[in-house]
Amino acid sequence: MKAIRLRRTLLFISFLALPIIQFYFSPYLSLWGASLGIVAGSVLVFAGLFVVGLFAGKAPCGWLMPCGGFQEACFYVQPKALKAGRKDLIKFGIWLPWVASLVILLTTYSGALTLDPLFSIDGGISVSRPGAYIVYYGVLIILLSLSLAVGKRASCHTICWMAPFMILGQRFGRLLRLPGLRLAGC
Repeated sequence: MKAIRLRRTLLFISFLALPIIQFYFSPYLSLWGASLGIVAGSVLVFAGLFVVGLFAGKAPCGWLMPCGGFQEACFYVQPKALKAGRKDLIKFGIWLPWVASLVILLTTYSGALTLDPLFSIDGGISVSRPGAYIVYYGVLIILLSLSLAVGKRASCHTICWMAPFMILGQRFGRLLRLPGLRLAGC
C-alpha cells in the first residue's frame, strides 16, 4: 500500500509540475530545433527515456510522467479499463514518422549541430507566456477527452510518442540480458 501511495504522490507532483516541464516532452520542439541544427532538450529527454527503458522498462509511465498523473485523476471520472490490442500500435504509427523525420533532419543538417536544452523554453519554464497556455490546455483537453471516451490511460496506450522509446529500450535491454526491473503491469 505504501508503494501505491508513493507512486500516486509522485505522479501528482509530476502533474503539478507540467506547466514547467511540458515542453521538455515536446515532439514539435525536437523537430523545429533539428530543422535549425539544434538538439533541443526534448531530444535529450527522449534519449534518456530509451536508456531508462533498458533497465526499468515503462516504469516511468506509471511513476513519473505528468500526463500519466493527469490521467490517474481521470480514473475517478471514467473507471473503465482500456482493452489492450491493436489500439496499442497507434502510438508506433505516430512515433515512427516523427522519429524518422527527426533523424533525417539531424543527419542532413549542413552545419555543425548545437546543443540547446532550453531551446524555445523561456527561462526553462514551458508555460511562461500567455500563448503557451493554449498548448497546455490543449494537451489536457486531448488527454481528458481520450480518457473519458476510451478508458483508463487511453493516451498512454494510443497516442503517447514517448512510450516507444521505453518499450524498445526494454526489449533491447532484454535482448542484451541487462539486469532490469520486472514490474507487474509495465
